[in-house]
Amino acid sequence: MIPDHENYEQQHLLDQIQISSNFGYGVVLISFLSIQGLRVFVKRYATPTSVGEKNRWKWQNIQLSWCHSTITGLGSLYCFYKYPELSQDMVVFINIPTYALAAFSTGYFFSDFVDVISNSQRTAMWEILLHHIAGLSLLVYNVVSCRYIGYTNAALLAEVHSISLHMRKLMQIAGVSLQNPFYKVNSILNFAFFFIFRIFAIAWITFGMFWDRDRVSAVYFYLLGVTLSVIWVINVVLLWRLVKNDILRSLNTTEPTSNGKDARTFNAYSNAENNNRGKHKAA
Repeated sequence: MIPDHENYEQQHLLDQIQISSNFGYGVVLISFLSIQGLRVFVKRYATPTSVGEKNRWKWQNIQLSWCHSTITGLGSLYCFYKYPELSQDMVVFINIPTYALAAFSTGYFFSDFVDVISNSQRTAMWEILLHHIAGLSLLVYNVVSCRYIGYTNAALLAEVHSISLHMRKLMQIAGVSLQNPFYKVNSILNFAFFFIFRIFAIAWITFGMFWDRDRVSAVYFYLLGVTLSVIWVINVVLLWRLVKNDILRSLNTTEPTSNGKDARTFNAYSNAENNNRGKHKAA
């Protein structure tokens, strides 16, 4: 996993110094403010009246989640393609694009956390809050230390799956039939991406945690272990909800219902949850 050439780590430690954590703080702040601004725009101009007052906040929040997933999911794919060293050394390798992507995602999760709290969804959205707390603990640690950026980008691969996951919920809110061709295609992609990107990403990080055990701090190792335990449980639940709602339900009805578990919490890592709980990420 570590490139076999002399002075590799020393060279990237110099890069790490050049990429100051102050740059990361700036990206986090810009990301947070930009997402907040986009949130205002979506509320005013991108929320159709057809979604109804009950689903209004949910529609707006999932739209922002979809935007984040599209940017970070495709961004992580680009980073791994453009910089193969990123996958060869998940601990030390760092450059501006990979670090900025991690910082951007951190800003989004802070923004979403604030949105959930400020809209009195603390009890209904406890799954999302748990997911965000677990994810933010690692994101902040990585941004501050300018290390483990490879692991952050690997985690963001799960956001490729969240693109279809959030699109699924948006179509449900819009009343799209389970038999609609677009819904069916998205559902197929959703299941495929769940294993190709989400499960692969989590398994890769889990393996890397033990592979790089001697190269990471004890604090990070145990923090990562606790977070991965939470994420694995969340994604097992997410898979069951997807099977129950998209496969088993389609055998019994031709229309989606608004009371089903939806996809939001399982996030970073995405997310699924009951409409009675207020929102769907997950993932």
